[in-house]
Amino acid sequence: ALAYHIIGVVDGSKPALAPHATDDVAFLALIRKILKDLVGAQPAVYRATIDWFAQFFVVPQSPWDFKTRHTYYTYIEKQDLRTLQGERVKSYEELLIANWLYEKGIAYAYEPLYELPLKGTGRRIYTPDFRLTDSGIYIEHFGVRRKCMADGTEHLMTAPYIDRDAYLADMEWKRGLHATHGTVLIETFSYDRQEGRLLQALEEKLAPHVTYNPR
Repeated sequence: ALAYHIIGVVDGSKPALAPHATDDVAFLALIRKILKDLVGAQPAVYRATIDWFAQFFVVPQSPWDFKTRHTYYTYIEKQDLRTLQGERVKSYEELLIANWLYEKGIAYAYEPLYELPLKGTGRRIYTPDFRLTDSGIYIEHFGVRRKCMADGTEHLMTAPYIDRDAYLADMEWKRGLHATHGTVLIETFSYDRQEGRLLQALEEKLAPHVTYNPR
């Protein structure tokens, strides 16, 4: 408005506004074109744009920021965490893993049924976090952080509202299941992200098993 006023004072008249100045649809179309041209011409802009939607579009909070399961899942519902591939995931850390796999060109399924029938376990159907389509490798992301105790031992911690003993027992059950049936399980942990190396740790563990084909 100030610029428009100044032009009127200096030139004695005010020019017609461009269509996108008063039409939101035209304005968004212009912004899309500008962004598309920048992404096509400047790799740095492309990288920043993809990183924004893959990692920074959501304001992350961890399960440790919540005292009850209800408040955490209410937060997750509101965030509507969607991967670049389109799935709705249950945590920000799963979002990071899924988007990293997608960018690396590694086909995956989110929470698929385990490939072998599990009868007589008394458990609900087992759906690992990820299964890599080509290699058949499974990825489980465990929500544990580590704490160094006074005696120097490492103590795994769960979020405040999670039964720690039951969760750790479930981790061991999953490890034993994969070992028994000969399926490959890659593990990542919440402490990897807490320590700033979640995706680096994932890449190191997957390197012997996959071929990257970056999009």
